[in-house]
Amino acid sequence: MFTVDGLIDPALACQGSVYLDGVELGCNDPNGWTLKSPTQIELVGAACDAIQQGNHSVEGTFPCAVVSPLPN
Repeated sequence: MFTVDGLIDPALACQGSVYLDGVELGCNDPNGWTLKSPTQIELVGAACDAIQQGNHSVEGTFPCAVVSPLPN
């Protein structure tokens, strides 16, 4: 599970992209990623299995309209 620095709109989450070692993962894909909460992304299936072994890079990008700032 990965925590993001903002609130992701669940209805728009799949407009964002999550990458594992530079390869884009599918949103709501059984071997990709899901939005666990507005501040947490979870890798599932094969993507989750992969990060359990060795060193890997996970990166996410989301359009500004999808993410709002965390409340103070």
